[in-house]
Amino acid sequence: AQSLRSVQMAHQMLTCAGGDDGTNNSTCEKSLMHTTSNNAENIDFTSFRDNYNLSPGMESGIFIKQEGEGKNCSKTNAHIALSSTKLWGLCPKSGTKNHSLPPGPGKHFSNLMYNARSETLYEKRTFQNLALAGKTCIWAIDGFFEWKQPSKDILSNSPNKQPYFVHRNDNHPLIIPGLFTRVKTGNISDDGQEEMLETFTLITTAACEPLRWLHHRQPTFIWDMHLAEEWLMNPSQELIEKIATLATEYGGTTRTDTREKDLKLVAKSEGERSDQIEQSESCLAWHPVTKQMSSLKYRNSDSVNPIKIEKVASVKSFFTAAAGRKAGNSNGASSAASESKKRSIFGKAGNSSGANFFKPKRLKVNEVGGNEKPSSTGLKEKAAKKGSITNFFSPKSS
Repeated sequence: AQSLRSVQMAHQMLTCAGGDDGTNNSTCEKSLMHTTSNNAENIDFTSFRDNYNLSPGMESGIFIKQEGEGKNCSKTNAHIALSSTKLWGLCPKSGTKNHSLPPGPGKHFSNLMYNARSETLYEKRTFQNLALAGKTCIWAIDGFFEWKQPSKDILSNSPNKQPYFVHRNDNHPLIIPGLFTRVKTGNISDDGQEEMLETFTLITTAACEPLRWLHHRQPTFIWDMHLAEEWLMNPSQELIEKIATLATEYGGTTRTDTREKDLKLVAKSEGERSDQIEQSESCLAWHPVTKQMSSLKYRNSDSVNPIKIEKVASVKSFFTAAAGRKAGNSNGASSAASESKKRSIFGKAGNSSGANFFKPKRLKVNEVGGNEKPSSTGLKEKAAKKGSITNFFSPKSS
C-alpha cells in the first residue's frame, strides 16, 4: 500500500538526512505534510494517486538519483527526486519489432523479478548490472501484505489464506531499497516514438524475529535515512549487506542507535517527543485485513483496515471457565458458612441479645418424638434409603 502521505514523508526524511551541515535545519522543522524546501520544487505531487492494494504490474512512485544539480539547493539533496511512476515488477529485456513485450501485468509476474534477494544481488547478472550502473531506487510505502493459512480454531467461511497488513507502529512509511530499469517495448507510440517501459523491483532479506511467524522473508527495511541516501548515491555490495543485516537483526525488536538522529528529526517535524517514540520496543505492527483485498480488482481504502477474527472456543477454555465458576461457588459457600457461623455466635439474625447461644439444643432421637428408642423396622427402612452398591446386590427379603 502506498499513499501520498507516505511519499511526502519519505521525501522530507531524505531531505533531512542530507542536511547535517545545518543548511536544512529549518526545512526539517517544517511539517512533513507541507514540504517547503527549495529542492521540493522539483517534485510534483498533484498527479500522484493513493493505492492501498498494490501488486506487481501496477504503477508506483519511487525515489531515484537525479542527474545534475538542482536550483538553489545543495549538491547532496539535488540528486534525490521522486521519479515518474514506474511499474512494479522488473522487465530487464527490451522487446523488438517482431517480438514486442506483451501488454498487461502478466510479464511482471512471469519472470518473478518483482523481488530481488539481497544475498544474491551482486551475483545475478541482471541485478548486478543495474546496481553497478547506479540504477538504484528507494520505495516508500505505508506497509505491505503477507498471507498465512488460518489455524483450525478460526471461524471462517473461506479456506483461503488470511492476509495481514504489516506497517511501522509509528505510522511513518517503510523505506525499502530497490533497482529500476528502462527498456524498449518494441512498439511505436501514437506520436511515432519508440515506446519505453520503466519498471522496478524491491530488495528482500530474511525476516526479522517478530515476523517469522508470518513469513521467512521480508522487504529490506532501511531504518537509517543516511543509509537510504547512500544507496541512491553510492550503492555497493557492502552497503546492501549492512542494510540487510540491520533489517533482519534490528528490524522489529528494537530501534538501533543509527536511527536516533532520524527519529529525532521526524519527531520534531511532527511536534512529537522523540523519547515517546523510543519507548516502543517493536518497530513493526500488524493486523488481519479483509480477504477481499486478495483480489487484484479490489481497490477500496479499507484494504488496510484491521478486522476482528473470531475463534472457536477450545475445550481448555471450557474447563477453565467451569473451574472459575466452581471456585466462585466454593468461595461463596465458604463465605456463607463463615457468615452463618459468625451469626450463630451472636444468635439468630435480627437477634443481638445472644440468648440463644446459651440455650441447650434438643437432640432428636426419632421422628416420633420423646425418648423412645428407634425400632428395628425403622433402621431397615433408613438403611434401604442409602442406595449403596452393597444394598443393591444384597438378597432381597421375601
